[in-house]
Amino acid sequence: MECLRCGRKLKDKKSMDRKYGPTCWRKIQEEPDLIYHAEITEGDDHETRTG
Repeated sequence: MECLRCGRKLKDKKSMDRKYGPTCWRKIQEEPDLIYHAEITEGDDHETRTG
């Protein structure tokens, strides 16, 4: 499983549960308008920014 914000591999259960690594999670908490959501469409993986 990868971080929805930066794409790095998540290493611990807490990060996997929230889908963000610790650094990205901290940045998201500081700036809520930077929340990223992964959208998976058939045959294509991409991210969209919402806020």
